[in-house]
Amino acid sequence: MPFKLPFSQSDGWPVHKIGFALLLLLHSIWIVVHMNLVSRELVNPWKLGGYAMYTTANPRPKLQIFDMRFGPTPMDWASYNDKGFFEENYRYAFRCAQFSEKSMRRFFADNSLLIGVPIQFVVWEKRLLRGPVRIEGAAHALLAIRWMGSDEFQYAGQVCGQKYGGKIKLKQ
Repeated sequence: MPFKLPFSQSDGWPVHKIGFALLLLLHSIWIVVHMNLVSRELVNPWKLGGYAMYTTANPRPKLQIFDMRFGPTPMDWASYNDKGFFEENYRYAFRCAQFSEKSMRRFFADNSLLIGVPIQFVVWEKRLLRGPVRIEGAAHALLAIRWMGSDEFQYAGQVCGQKYGGKIKLKQ
């Protein structure tokens, strides 16, 4: 009984084999794209498939809030609802993504006691440094909120060296 290769049928390929070959091709292309995005530090290597997860330390982004009324005073994050803020910012999978206006609105809707309080958000990440090889935490993204009334605030932030800012009205 001679051995036949799986795709050597002379009467054409069945649909399920074509589908499998296409999925395999698309998956292989995504691996290359993911590795490229990670090498340019645009996505978290442990997210979106995680194909580059072992090329660097897991950044494990952590969000911290500071009350800016009397100087930067850390606030207890556990007492605030951050689920919506975390989800609206894509779970920090895109490292250079700015905090969205939708996420800021959702944060203050979920935490109405903080309306009127000048605060600053800081995202901390673990970074793999060479010479000597070590892992250190560093601030990766900043966002400052300054209130201009009871329902309007200005924001200014910086992520991946890019600055951004704007104004938001909570009630539209």
